[in-house]
Amino acid sequence: MNYKHYILTRFNYPDDYPHLEERFKIFYNFTKPSFEAQTNTNFTWFILINPHHEKLFQPFKNINVELVPKWDVYQSPTDYLLTSRVDCDDVLHQDYVSTIQELFLQDQSTRVIDGPGYRYVNKTKEVYTYYTRYSKRTTSPFSTLVAPFRDKLTVMCEKHGSLPQRFKVQFHDKKLWLQHIHDYNILMRGVGEKKINLDLKNFNINL
Repeated sequence: MNYKHYILTRFNYPDDYPHLEERFKIFYNFTKPSFEAQTNTNFTWFILINPHHEKLFQPFKNINVELVPKWDVYQSPTDYLLTSRVDCDDVLHQDYVSTIQELFLQDQSTRVIDGPGYRYVNKTKEVYTYYTRYSKRTTSPFSTLVAPFRDKLTVMCEKHGSLPQRFKVQFHDKKLWLQHIHDYNILMRGVGEKKINLDLKNFNINL
């Protein structure tokens, strides 16, 4: 059985958002190093960008990255596609990719893989637990869709909270992501359920 794993991220696309310099700083200090530190590098990171910004990206280490104006994950036929979504200001635990692929290899009947994580509040440097509610009615912005290649589906086929209405979901208990709450975040506000002390070394961010 063959499969390909793609992680999909939008970066200022299609709009040229304000605070571009600050957004790149967040990307370089938080998101990019967490991808480069993955213990399993068997994935391709598709970053959807404004083509005018391509020259602003620094080289990537140890991972396959495609800076693209549109996602095309169907160029190389395979048995299964795994597509995960991550925003351009958020962070992955170093075992995110390895855990997702292990769960997929255990059960290909699952269509969505998802689990809890944390929220990091930049202004206060505080970390909070943050759980996707296990009502099976919603999933996090870090979910993964598993689909046979012939179905031509990616995790972006639905809003992340609507995926359970269409697909079978497997929830796990490992906290594998860090949602970054900062002043330039247009949509995300608030904190989480419980403030904790957390060693962030496994997220490999540059504080």
